[in-house]
Amino acid sequence: MNSVVSDQIIAQSVAAGTTALRPPWTKEAPLKIAISVATIGIIALASSLSADQEVGAFKQIDAYWSYLAPIARVFGLILLFALAVRTLIWLFYKPFRYKGGPLPRLTVVIPAYNEGAMVEKSILSIVAADYPRELLEVIAVDDGSKDDTWMYIERARHQHPGVVRSVRLDRNRGKRAALYTGFKAARGEVILTMDSDSVVANETLKNMVAPFLADARIGAVAGNVKVLNRNDNFLTRMLWVRYVMAFDYTRAYQSVCRTVTCCPGALTAYRASALQGVVENWMNQQFLGGSCTYGEDRAMTNYILNAGYDAVYQRNALVYTVVPQTFKGLSRMYTRWARSNIRESMIFGKQIFTSQRKWRGAAFSVFDFLTTFAILPLQYLLITYTYYLILHSPVFFIQAMAGVAFGSLIYMMYYVRTEKSTDFIYGIAYSFYSFFALQWIMPYAALTLRNRSWMTR
Repeated sequence: MNSVVSDQIIAQSVAAGTTALRPPWTKEAPLKIAISVATIGIIALASSLSADQEVGAFKQIDAYWSYLAPIARVFGLILLFALAVRTLIWLFYKPFRYKGGPLPRLTVVIPAYNEGAMVEKSILSIVAADYPRELLEVIAVDDGSKDDTWMYIERARHQHPGVVRSVRLDRNRGKRAALYTGFKAARGEVILTMDSDSVVANETLKNMVAPFLADARIGAVAGNVKVLNRNDNFLTRMLWVRYVMAFDYTRAYQSVCRTVTCCPGALTAYRASALQGVVENWMNQQFLGGSCTYGEDRAMTNYILNAGYDAVYQRNALVYTVVPQTFKGLSRMYTRWARSNIRESMIFGKQIFTSQRKWRGAAFSVFDFLTTFAILPLQYLLITYTYYLILHSPVFFIQAMAGVAFGSLIYMMYYVRTEKSTDFIYGIAYSFYSFFALQWIMPYAALTLRNRSWMTR
């Protein structure tokens, strides 16, 4: 693994089950103040520009605005309408609560490849969680690792022989194959998957099975993924906020309509009967004439939804995972995610009109699809045009930066309401980072969709 995470921080995350991984305010205050001042300064500078300055600069460079202006206005109205609808839905989100009573037998499948000592910590966090040991089994699958991963898996098995089972594949077959091996060996009524670079909080397992106890229509449950190595550097601090928004906003509003589109590999639980009904098709999934490798979590969610089950999100089921520390590592992860997002969104777009899901979920699926994936070509057309304007005029550079700052402030309101933390300032910084450094990933992923490399193996 690329990051060294101390045992102390892991212990804190498992024991506390909270976002207690933040350093004291005094250590981050100068950085947060600097970002805040820069953001306010950019907005103030843009506000001070006169109409004559804007029009003058505009006339010098523009030849396409008469064609793109109506498109930009429609795009903006779509985004505002979608934001309003999602916000209204999001306000109704509530996680399921375990109210006591019999618990189902639970199998936790942990695939691992060259994870070293971290896989043992992942296994032990499951064993230490609040769940009856007689109802718990952990299946750790070594996917042909070339390091000492197997030694750590075996050590955990010897420590907990009645709970931990180990499987070693003869060679590296990929995460999907490793998960499939665990699924076929699982004996639980609920099957939970967790990445081998993650640890769970104490109440996570009970909270993950709670939705299955409450509603037989639920087939998949997404956990709440937090960043474990938050304090490694500035990038991981920004990713902390990005992950919160991806789960406590996006998956929260999707959960209200029982249509979470991606239950993450870092922590997801499946009703065993639902999973076993689709696992063979999932394992043998083909796209553009080849076998699917990455995006196994998004693909499985699609199969579960298409089978007529609901998928929900549990804010109270916490897992802490290691994220990339470098631009190179983040780009590889995002490219893999983008390719699977394109593939599975295309599949999902076909399914929403033929699925056996109830009307509420189907109606929301159509809305969410049309206001996200379907308008991506339009979005990137306008982004490209914005770059063109920026390169030709400092006036538009200032305006674009103010637009990014203002838009990020709106989205950070959701973070503040959920987390009640000044960390939202890192979310503003992430918006600028994404605008300048990450916009190439989706077009590149579309052009290289046939590339099935994991890029980290």
